[in-house]
Amino acid sequence: MANSDEIRRNVEKSVRDLGNSIADDVHNFSNTHGLNVGNNGTNALVSVIITIIFGPLGAFCCWWLFAKYGFIKSLVYFLGYVIGFFIAGLSCYILIGFILVPLLYIYMIYKVYKAVLEAPAL
Repeated sequence: MANSDEIRRNVEKSVRDLGNSIADDVHNFSNTHGLNVGNNGTNALVSVIITIIFGPLGAFCCWWLFAKYGFIKSLVYFLGYVIGFFIAGLSCYILIGFILVPLLYIYMIYKVYKAVLEAPAL
């Protein structure tokens, strides 16, 4: 009769084998059906959409989660763009802000896209 250590090792090996089998099946399925899970190009496009919808807050989340910037670096970029938008908004009184706000928004989207595209692969 097997002792408890042998049973435990057999169960651990079975669970490990099952996990590896599931991972292989998911990988094979994604390759045969043209799915690229964790592709930087896909993440970059999703980041652009998030940034367009949520503005600087979305950009902060994308820098932090997709581009793998640190929390502090993402927060500094976020605050920089918030201050930039505040200044551009104030400059709407002298009409130049109506050009600056959309340009700053487009530049922010571009920077998010490039950061996520150049991020280390998952």
